[in-house]
Amino acid sequence: MKTSIQHLQAIVIIILSLGLGACASNQVSQVPQPSKEMLYRSADMALQNKDYANALGYYIRVLETEPGDPETLTHIARIHNTMGNYQLATFALNQALQTNPDYVPALSLSGLYAMKQKNNRLAATRLEKAVALDQARLSKVTGNTEGYYELDSVSPMTAYNALGVISDVAGKHDLARKLFALCLVRDNTSAVLLTNLGYSHYLAGEYNQAAHFFTQAIDFDPKFERAWANLGLIYARQGQYTKAFQALRRVMDEEQAYNDLGYFMKLDGRYQEAEYFLQKAIDNSPRYFEMAYANLEDLKLQLAQQTAAAEQKKH
Repeated sequence: MKTSIQHLQAIVIIILSLGLGACASNQVSQVPQPSKEMLYRSADMALQNKDYANALGYYIRVLETEPGDPETLTHIARIHNTMGNYQLATFALNQALQTNPDYVPALSLSGLYAMKQKNNRLAATRLEKAVALDQARLSKVTGNTEGYYELDSVSPMTAYNALGVISDVAGKHDLARKLFALCLVRDNTSAVLLTNLGYSHYLAGEYNQAAHFFTQAIDFDPKFERAWANLGLIYARQGQYTKAFQALRRVMDEEQAYNDLGYFMKLDGRYQEAEYFLQKAIDNSPRYFEMAYANLEDLKLQLAQQTAAAEQKKH
């Protein structure tokens, strides 16, 4: 374990020395070691100024006296993720979980990183464990033994929300909605949560409920693009093309809105409508909008294949 931590420290220090401010690490090492709380406060101040090199230096000093400290390693992971050092962020989280496999903040963050990397299996494993541990903690606080417990300020809401998204992808819509609902009790004005809940209903074909939540999300955050785009899809599904176009136009140019409508109609098997909207996209931007051309050519190929298949059946 100590060897692995020393390896992490060495990598971080090397990165600092390559231009992210090795001098900061050298400077802090020349004074007597302050307490963990003081180093954390110094790191927080550095982060407020986006001085990631100094912040890392302070956290490394904590590790010198508390090797393998999962809290400190999780802070280091967050900084590396912000800096785009994704491998180092993952490495730090793995080290934190080796020290304490039940450390909820590291489990939550690791699950989120795995999800971004399209590794839903690992993401689900980490997020499920984080949520289960949090629920076990809440059961002791409330004294209840059944069902889900309302989240408190310690609960990792991002883990609940992310697990809800993964559950929806897996077709577990009831579980997803329970998780989103738990988060909404803590923050009932979150456009992200309301949109995720709406999309869960959309995936289940419950379009009116989906539209209700998308509209709520827009009421709380009129600039939230995903809610407008999803509302446009709902209107398109219902054949309300003018409304669909108007919703999409809130977050994109005309040609993009026409193209997206055409593409969606094509996926839905409504080829005549698809051709109309794709041609509108091209008419709005004939020189530059190559995406609409590509979608229209693909649509014509599908129509030709469909016609050929119908002719073969006749013979």
